[in-house]
Amino acid sequence: MFQVNLYSKEGKVLNQIQLPESIFSQKVSEPAVYDSVKAYLANQRHGTACTKTRGEVSGGGKKPWKQKGTGRARVSSTRNPIWKGGGVVFGPKPHSFKIKLSKKVNQRALISALIDKAMNDKIVIIDSLTLDKPKTSVMAKILKNLNLQNPLIVLDEPDTNLYLSIRNMEGADVILASNLNPYKVLWHEKLLFTKAALDKLEARL
Repeated sequence: MFQVNLYSKEGKVLNQIQLPESIFSQKVSEPAVYDSVKAYLANQRHGTACTKTRGEVSGGGKKPWKQKGTGRARVSSTRNPIWKGGGVVFGPKPHSFKIKLSKKVNQRALISALIDKAMNDKIVIIDSLTLDKPKTSVMAKILKNLNLQNPLIVLDEPDTNLYLSIRNMEGADVILASNLNPYKVLWHEKLLFTKAALDKLEARL
């Protein structure tokens, strides 16, 4: 099993704790991670791109010239796709890119991503992480004490002061344990859990 240090905000080691066996003793499933990340990215797409066909563009009611006798190629409408201002052939139309995965696959993917981080010592646990008021410099000092740069901070409940303190730090992000997903886990090099968030994640999974 994985043993990790429990840190204070000053960067001091308070204790050693064991990562939840119910999560970190399972097998890694790379196919589940692939499917989950693919679905996550696909579901971020709005699918609103739209072009007009020859039946939707304005104009084109009158035939440009008669069918025969002019020496030019016959044409029925100025809205022909090969004409400037004409319709678009096989252009994009609004549609959904949504991919639905089962809860079991998403859970397996998240567990696999977390195990990968644990195997590479990329998970840091802190006893608590609260600020009296929003202050980016204070948050930056805490991360420096923990030797972290642009981590994903996982909380057990929303914290406005913490969110406001980190939003100007490029690359760093905050997420609730209830919303944690494989894409976010893999995107950030290191994860910073509060002890309460780790407990909440264990209850979730």
